[in-house]
Amino acid sequence: MMLSLGVSESEAARMASTNPARLLGIDDVCGSIQEGKRADLVALDRDGAVQMTFVGGFPTITDDRS
Repeated sequence: MMLSLGVSESEAARMASTNPARLLGIDDVCGSIQEGKRADLVALDRDGAVQMTFVGGFPTITDDRS
């Protein structure tokens, strides 16, 4: 949705990760991809549909409802 409003992909990623982590005061352990931080990631396709998720660095099962 944010991309359709003209927000860049990198800014949309920050809006969903870095900025919330900073606001919650937990950006020292999550919110960006860096060594020593939690490895919770969501991989999206170009349409924004979830393709893969990782929690604590391990892949999890994604419910494919397509």
